[in-house]
Amino acid sequence: MKQLIKHPYWLICLVAIVVFTFYQAILVTDRYVSTTHVVLNSPAVAAPSLDFGAILSGTSGSGDLLLLRDHLLSVDMLKKLDAQLGLRQHYSASDIDYFSRLKGADLPIEKFHKY
Repeated sequence: MKQLIKHPYWLICLVAIVVFTFYQAILVTDRYVSTTHVVLNSPAVAAPSLDFGAILSGTSGSGDLLLLRDHLLSVDMLKKLDAQLGLRQHYSASDIDYFSRLKGADLPIEKFHKY
């Protein structure tokens, strides 16, 4: 501790390292994140299902639901809806409160999809 007081540069370096580590571990967001959903759909192999909810409702299985969910939440669906309904203008309108609105109508599609 006495050496840190004698040489304050070490203390400055230590504080900088702690601040940088905190920033990298807690505050910084991931830049390049890739997520993948794989659904294998084979009509030849049908696994027996004991899902009573599927029996009562008549649904065929969760594979189709996963495909539908992934399609509805995809960037392609967002592009189609934005072209037909003008979602960017709607969510970036000035009558929406500042914290809930989309920050700009010209954001990249990735940020719009995340919003």
